[in-house]
Amino acid sequence: VAGGARRVLSAARSHALLAAARVRRGRRGLQEQADFDVQYRLPADGDDVVLGASDHVVLDVETPALNWLTVAGLLEASREHRTLVTARSVMVWGRLEMGTPEQPMPANASAGVSLYGEPDDHTVLMVEGLFLKNKVLAVLGSLVAAGAPLGSTDADEGGMNGTAAALSAKLTATAAAGARTLAVRGNLSHWPVGGRVALGPTEYPQPPATTEAETFTLAAPSEYDAALDETLLHLDGAVQHRHFAGRVLGPSDGAHFSHLDLAATVALVGGFSNVVIRTLEEGAAYGAGVTVAGSADGEWVGSA
Repeated sequence: VAGGARRVLSAARSHALLAAARVRRGRRGLQEQADFDVQYRLPADGDDVVLGASDHVVLDVETPALNWLTVAGLLEASREHRTLVTARSVMVWGRLEMGTPEQPMPANASAGVSLYGEPDDHTVLMVEGLFLKNKVLAVLGSLVAAGAPLGSTDADEGGMNGTAAALSAKLTATAAAGARTLAVRGNLSHWPVGGRVALGPTEYPQPPATTEAETFTLAAPSEYDAALDETLLHLDGAVQHRHFAGRVLGPSDGAHFSHLDLAATVALVGGFSNVVIRTLEEGAAYGAGVTVAGSADGEWVGSA
């Protein structure tokens, strides 16, 4: 699409093909060569896809499992849909945009890049001497990504009235083995269903080489009690170990402090961002990577 026009990549609009042009490097940099003999179609699994230097594509779907995706123009994630680019590697010479600091991805939308592959897959070579292995998001252009602030809603992209949302808190009551809820201090009602939480240990583990830290997924909306300043978190499984919360020293103990309270920490550690770059395979020993910036033609390029 020439002249800065935009187009939407949608399964319902096959004329909006990602691979709209071939790109070559000439004396004046990247130049587009339109190939009018190509029968345009939507990409399929295993395809190599190239966005030309003058292309501006708005992605509003989840792509097939592409081989390599090369972005010489602008690839912009829709702010109205849940989108995902799946590829072995993504090379960005132009601009990849998944929300901006000025306009974060709204809470009712999402954008992501999911990379897959094996260690012996073809190596990505962006420029001479810059070997980036594979299963990589390589950026010698610009990567811009900004998700919805934690706690924002579909109608309120600012979230939490512009204040930083809490990502951790202390238990207000001991969680015994078998418990499926946690009572924590403060208002954590913005922690989303599906979020991953970690529960810190407070006991000496048996055997000593192990740990009693545990992780869970939030199974239901968190409930905040303003009178108690306490939030009830609903877990997807039962707690396996005791996690303490309570007073261990009081005024009658004659200690330096009038009282001492100890409590396990609960932290939101995953599942809360709507802009994600990740490895596709669950539990893969060979993970994906992101490389931003490098030397091209004697100049330092690339930003995020």
